[in-house]
Amino acid sequence: RNLNLLLTIVIGFIGILSEHQNDSILIKKIFQCAKSIYSKAKFVYYQIADGIYDILQKSTTGINNLISKCKSKESQQLTLFDVLNLHNLSSFVI
Repeated sequence: RNLNLLLTIVIGFIGILSEHQNDSILIKKIFQCAKSIYSKAKFVYYQIADGIYDILQKSTTGINNLISKCKSKESQQLTLFDVLNLHNLSSFVI
């Protein structure tokens, strides 16, 4: 299911890119990277997909470096350990 969702999103993204192919600098750069035989085909999905593939193929770091790491906020949950100062429980061992 996850792969199906990912493919649906990617195909939708390629569809949006193909709608704005005449006025987008990004599409022109993708077409240059695709290095296709024809300058512009009527059905540009394959040309856009090849260009995106060629761009991502040159990436050596992987996708983990592209995703920003979010720092999680410290919990605001009140705990008895903080209130009663019970961080060191070794003194309560029987």
